[in-house]
Amino acid sequence: MKGGAKFNTMGFDRVIRRNITALAGIKLKVGIQKGATATGGGLIAPYAANNNFGTKTKSGVQKIPARPFMTYSADRIADWMESAAFYEVVNDVITGKITADMAATRIGMRAVDITRRTIRDSALYKPNAAMTIKRKGHTRQLQDSMSMFRNVKFVRVM
Repeated sequence: MKGGAKFNTMGFDRVIRRNITALAGIKLKVGIQKGATATGGGLIAPYAANNNFGTKTKSGVQKIPARPFMTYSADRIADWMESAAFYEVVNDVITGKITADMAATRIGMRAVDITRRTIRDSALYKPNAAMTIKRKGHTRQLQDSMSMFRNVKFVRVM
């Protein structure tokens, strides 16, 4: 005599696999995208990179201190991806409440928000030099024209 029970998934297992597969194939790139322009018209990515990594003169003297907003942002985004809010988005895809594309948009928008908040969080960064404060008229790092802040975007990588 054979034992055991059968569970009829009525095809729901295929739907779950399809939804998970669709979500697993999505890649996003978050940050200042290539070709983005500043308020004054120049490219913003080189300016952002100089602020993120810092610069030195040819003699090795620090010109702009590193203010690694993208590294801090990546850490904060990774933390969010361990949260219940992120898993709720994933669960909504698995259960068919939203599509994988909708989830990618939600995740991308949240990552942009985290990155923008990281740029604004001046407590993370080395203070501006006295001459920089005098020239700019304020003490906020990374927020002179707000061009970097406005140009944080996400794109889907195909």
